[in-house]
Amino acid sequence: MRQKMDQTPKAVQVPDNDLWALRHALSVEGGAARFYAQAAKLTTSPSGRDAFLYLAEQEQRHLDVLEAEIRRFSLEPVAPGEPVMDRAITPPEDALGAVDMAIQEEQDSQSLFLSLKERCSTPQARRLLDELAMDEDRHLVILNEIHEVITSNRLNHFDFDPTAYGENPLETYEKADLEVRFTTCLESLGLRMTPERAKILSEVSTRIGHFDVEFLFAQMRQKGIMVSRATLYRTLDIMMKCGLMRKMWVGEDRFLYESAYARRELPRGVGRRHGHLVCEKCGKVEEFFDETVDARLEAICWRTSFLARGRSLQVFGLCEGCRAGGEEMLEVR
Repeated sequence: MRQKMDQTPKAVQVPDNDLWALRHALSVEGGAARFYAQAAKLTTSPSGRDAFLYLAEQEQRHLDVLEAEIRRFSLEPVAPGEPVMDRAITPPEDALGAVDMAIQEEQDSQSLFLSLKERCSTPQARRLLDELAMDEDRHLVILNEIHEVITSNRLNHFDFDPTAYGENPLETYEKADLEVRFTTCLESLGLRMTPERAKILSEVSTRIGHFDVEFLFAQMRQKGIMVSRATLYRTLDIMMKCGLMRKMWVGEDRFLYESAYARRELPRGVGRRHGHLVCEKCGKVEEFFDETVDARLEAICWRTSFLARGRSLQVFGLCEGCRAGGEEMLEVR
């Protein structure tokens, strides 16, 4: 009788120093994301608010990449700002003071990341910390320009344009690393990267939005990508275990998938975290973004001494179209 294969990924073997360094960087970036989000709320200038919200988004993306690396190394979910060190930094209410503090924090973070890099022995950890340090340099360019604008009393005439400061270096890091991540995870499961799995990875890794397997299967067939339905289901579930794909229950026996790495245009200041409004009548799933949701959940966890290791938020009810017939609002449950 054949033994059932253990389908639990095994952690990539890395020295404790590397994992500690990434967790240390995670807590630093968690503090930075909260700092910029608070600074955006305090500033009265629309351009200053845009700049701080943009920096908060960038720090959130750092968190996302660090969380993915730590999961790959330890296979344990992590919460942003997990307590390696206390990074509760409150910005002053005046814009110039906030920018001065941010410049100092970015300089300290850059030095810290380069120092942590020297303590790491794996190429993946060293490269990631190097990329983080490079991006802090880009943040400093932005902050120094804002500092000059404020001191010359031009803040109200300043039009912040994030595209003027170049691409986030982590973009290329994530894109180049996807196949490596999947191959490594497959090997930890005693599996290998087959041509079929490579085609599925290529098809879904940059797909934006939610999809179900049958819709994806039909689209791949139309493109001439011939994989079996069973292989598609199995591969998506393996990708989910490897942290490359998210799976969401939307009622009864229906599940939707979503790439963990696809880029999209998001409302300013909300990062990539979002919830879902699921219509129980037509099945439509609509994403919503609200920067207060994560803050509320964080406050609840703090109040109850609960260490959050992930979150998924679905709200079930009726969409606007299905309510047009006079349906009453459903109670939130």
